[in-house]
Amino acid sequence: MTKVTLTLLLASVLCTASLAAPSSDQQQPTSATTHDAHAAHDALEHAIVAPPDGERWPTDEPLRTGMSRIQSAVEQATMTPLSRERSLALARTIEQNVTYVIENCKLPPKADAALHVLLARILAATDQLKNDNPSSDAAVAQIRSALQDYRDAFDHLPAASPNGH
Repeated sequence: MTKVTLTLLLASVLCTASLAAPSSDQQQPTSATTHDAHAAHDALEHAIVAPPDGERWPTDEPLRTGMSRIQSAVEQATMTPLSRERSLALARTIEQNVTYVIENCKLPPKADAALHVLLARILAATDQLKNDNPSSDAAVAQIRSALQDYRDAFDHLPAASPNGH
């Protein structure tokens, strides 16, 4: 994945996050704007990432490494309630690993597009984790949901070598 891809992914996440969380200088949201923000979040949350015919998307080592690091960081950080400091540290770790995946992962175009949906969900929840600690439980739940969807849609285990090792 290129830096242009990273920029586009981050822009789409920021756009989605801005729809979901109006800035403090805006007026109280109306039911229409609240509905629009909720619909935008739902579209991202429920976007189809599964490959056709019940198969799983291929992975490569950088993708497996980055996603495993994110999973481990979430598990370790949430063994006890998250403080503001630990929420920020978890967010930094997740962002670093998403960047690692984007810069190093090489997938076929359709698998790459499906991965971007999941990464956008993870980054949107990470942004919430950084900016709204009282709802860190909700953000962590969203990250865990995206990680589970990754495991369901992608073949996380490396392919067996031809000689059986």
